[in-house]
Amino acid sequence: MPTLWLVRHPAVEGATGRCYGRLDLRAQLAAVAAVAQRLHARLPARARVVSSPAARAWGLAQALSALRPTMPPPRIDARLHELDFGAWEGCPWDQIPPAVLDAWCTDFAHYAPGGGESVAALLGRVRAALRDLLALGGGDTGVSGCATGAGAGGPTADGERPAWVWITHAGVIRAVRYTVRHGWDATPAAPHQWPQRAPGFGAILRVPLQRLALSARSARPLACAAAAPLHLATGWCAGRGAAGTSKEG
Repeated sequence: MPTLWLVRHPAVEGATGRCYGRLDLRAQLAAVAAVAQRLHARLPARARVVSSPAARAWGLAQALSALRPTMPPPRIDARLHELDFGAWEGCPWDQIPPAVLDAWCTDFAHYAPGGGESVAALLGRVRAALRDLLALGGGDTGVSGCATGAGAGGPTADGERPAWVWITHAGVIRAVRYTVRHGWDATPAAPHQWPQRAPGFGAILRVPLQRLALSARSARPLACAAAAPLHLATGWCAGRGAAGTSKEG
């Protein structure tokens, strides 16, 4: 069973101090080129790329594909998108009423910020994508759907098992890390239970799928291995007892 690589999109334009999840901001061109080169140098030869539909993620997937013309074309899976902040999208964080942020922190898992999407809903779709990937055994047919070929999930012709690369967002990466550490059915009752370290822009983490599969049958917490430094970031519930998910999606 191969390794899942989690990659956060590069830094974006015009995001400072703003709330954005589904807001389709574009990544900085220089940052895209730099992260693509780093991924090209570090990823296994048989990597298969699946991307969030956001431009800041898909642009990186396309840049990596251009550097690896023999790689299977990248694919989009909407389940890898960032949390939907609804009416908060594009708003300066300091203009969101404190009482509304307090309401979110009081019911962190189930409150839908801005009428958008709850953390529980985010966990649900990310876990569905993970379960599909585990069901395929990391095979050749994509993240979503069912294995269709006799060799799906097995090694390639030269004996090398493929690696999967998800180009995604801080919220999705945290959802994977939370699942690995706390199990498939857990939800964070409070913001401090959500992973408190945000992956930096262009950060890479490795998640061995075999260990994730074991966590589906065991209550033991299993840690992700960081392939690039992670950086502390201000949380969604800043100043309210949390260092939750980064404000930058």
